[in-house]
Amino acid sequence: MIKSSETIKKHTVIEMPISVMSNDTTVTKYVKVDINSSLEEKLNIIINSISQECFNGLPMNVTVFGKNTAKINLVEYKDSQKSRVSWKDDYLNDSTKEYTINTIVKNIIQDNYNGDWIEKVQLYYKDELIQID
Repeated sequence: MIKSSETIKKHTVIEMPISVMSNDTTVTKYVKVDINSSLEEKLNIIINSISQECFNGLPMNVTVFGKNTAKINLVEYKDSQKSRVSWKDDYLNDSTKEYTINTIVKNIIQDNYNGDWIEKVQLYYKDELIQID
């Protein structure tokens, strides 16, 4: 029996798909997100998963503008021990830049999600908008 001063808190977890490359094949993995989390919290979970799965854990920061725009800033490690991998050299060079942009944007835009979600993604590196040349 529940006393009136007690509350029941339901945690509803949803699984959101992310697409990652594994041995030259695209594989769909799922990240668990609490449906009651804020949009920015959900995006951070997805971004952190993408970073670990696709970009050697390189840091990314996400900010939500308005109701439907995500600004994602690609950040280099400050620690020299971790500097073996970098956005600039490994993921934003001429041969990988398009892959990087597509991977991040396609995983952020969740077409099949029924709730309020991101419709636009802006990617930045060192405060400059990343564009395909």
